[in-house]
Amino acid sequence: MPYCPTCAVEIEERHLCCPLCGTEVADQCPSVVGTYPQGQFVPPALPFNFSSFRRKCYAVVTTLLAIPLLIVFFLDLHDGHLTWSLYVMASIAAGWAWVGTWLYGFRKPGKLLIAQWCITAALLVALDISDRSWDWSLSLGLPLMGAVALLVGPVLGLWFARKLRLFNGIAALLVSLGLLCVVTEVLIERSMGQPPLPNWSLIPLASSIIVAAFFVYLHIRVSKHVDFDKWFHL
Repeated sequence: MPYCPTCAVEIEERHLCCPLCGTEVADQCPSVVGTYPQGQFVPPALPFNFSSFRRKCYAVVTTLLAIPLLIVFFLDLHDGHLTWSLYVMASIAAGWAWVGTWLYGFRKPGKLLIAQWCITAALLVALDISDRSWDWSLSLGLPLMGAVALLVGPVLGLWFARKLRLFNGIAALLVSLGLLCVVTEVLIERSMGQPPLPNWSLIPLASSIIVAAFFVYLHIRVSKHVDFDKWFHL
């Protein structure tokens, strides 16, 4: 439909002048009297408020975890005392804390790892004392968490600090996991009253050392700017 070049009012084709301002449009050229341009309105982009988004996400997670926590609490309390629900509630509380540390500490990997370690250690202790005894957390759980902190923690810390590159970081992590298998077997055998001698854990340790040596070799080749496309004939 044509429009008035003066006031931009749409005009039916049978009209010779604008019904609003009276401008004659019968003799106007098609470039002037044409279809009214339909511009697309693009609203301005609003800035993303990550702090508000994070609070809303944590509120949703808190609500979703609080519902099953209350359900198991009242179901177990129906018998007169709390027994099995303590395990469930401790796990839910640890999950709630894990999510919170990820939402509020993901920009600081070192503090995030420490917080995750503390939450996991507290969960092991809570699970052990839920049956009103200290059966395995002191002899197995906490020593195992200490081994994780001593073997895997420094590697991840150096990796996040960008002191380790991709291939040598993978090699160091593999060796740490292999040593962790040995420590785990020794701690399990000691907690069961058996001689703390490694047996099956030597297999993953040897495998991790072999694979780690391959990644160290790749790291050396990459540091010398080797073209792997030609090296692998790709």
